[in-house]
Amino acid sequence: VTFINNESIILHVSYHSLWHQYNNSIFYYYMVDKQSRMISKNPDQPIDYNKATLNVFEALTRYSLFEDK
Repeated sequence: VTFINNESIILHVSYHSLWHQYNNSIFYYYMVDKQSRMISKNPDQPIDYNKATLNVFEALTRYSLFEDK
């Protein structure tokens, strides 16, 4: 892995582990996004990251739903 400041790190992982984590991240994103859209009561309008007035706090609150309240 090479970071933006040109530092790099070598990780010894198998293809199976990497593929498993990749699939987990996709599934986790789907579940968090689905829950945030249900809670926001506006499921047809996800966050538009391309708009000029993106509210960082809106994005953080939508994706910080880690536990039921």
